[in-house]
Formats: sequence, structure tokens, C-alpha cells
Amino acid sequence: MSDAPQARGAPVESSESLPFMMMDEVLERLKMLDYEAQFRSFPPLTHTYFAMPNANPNEQFFYFMSVAAWVIGLLGHSWRAPSQMDDPNSSCASLYSQLQTMGAPTDFQPQKLKLGYGEACCSTLKFLLEQIPLEFKAPVHREEMEYEEAA
Repeated sequence: MSDAPQARGAPVESSESLPFMMMDEVLERLKMLDYEAQFRSFPPLTHTYFAMPNANPNEQFFYFMSVAAWVIGLLGHSWRAPSQMDDPNSSCASLYSQLQTMGAPTDFQPQKLKLGYGEACCSTLKFLLEQIPLEFKAPVHREEMEYEEAA
């Protein structure tokens, strides 16, 4: 137990909440990259999708690996996304090796990626997405030719 008193209502950052915070950032960055257009065959991601176990662990693992492969491709590296028939252990080892090549923090066992959720998966996606520079452009406003009439 900590000796320092906690202020009421102050946010508590624990290792349990870390994947949820990372997943929030991952989802926002994926939305900025318009991931929905690339992954139409998958359900839309939620703010907790890769942070906690899903009802279908095989789908979750395949989705994670597919998103990771897509982002790695956006970064200009060639890493083939595994198919659903590939061995999950070799797929994880392959991704882990690719992450090491890219200089990603790999302070976890490759088998943690096999879960398809948790801190290792979220930190992997977060690292990959942080390597893509986001470009914000000034908005373009068009003047409407016709105006709506008030009822």
C-alpha cells in the first residue's frame, strides 16, 4: 500500500487500465487513417476491442494481426498478414521479429500477442501508429448556391 494519500476523484493509473488508455489512442489514430475503408469485412472497432478479451478470440487475433500488417505496410515495410489458417505461434514470432527490426519496444514475450488483446497488443499498435506522421490541413469551405428556406 502506498503511504501517499490519494485525492478523491483523482484518476488512478494502473497496469490494468493501461491497455484501455492505449486502445483509446489507437482507435482515434486508426480513424484518422480511415481504417474503416480497409477493414469492411470486420466489425467496427470499439474503444475496448484490443484491450480486453472478445467473445471470438480467433477473430480478435486475426483482426489484430491484420491491422498490424496494414500499418506496417503504411510505414513502407513488407510484412505479410497471416491467414486464418496459419499457425498463431509462428505468426506471433514473425510479427515480433518484424517489430524488433523496426526498433519497437519488445519487452514482452511473443506469445502475449497470441491473445489478440492486452497491453502487448495495444502497445504494439500504438507504437506502429505513432510512426505515421499525421497531417492536418486547413478546412475547405464551399459556398452553397442555394439556401434552405426556414419553415
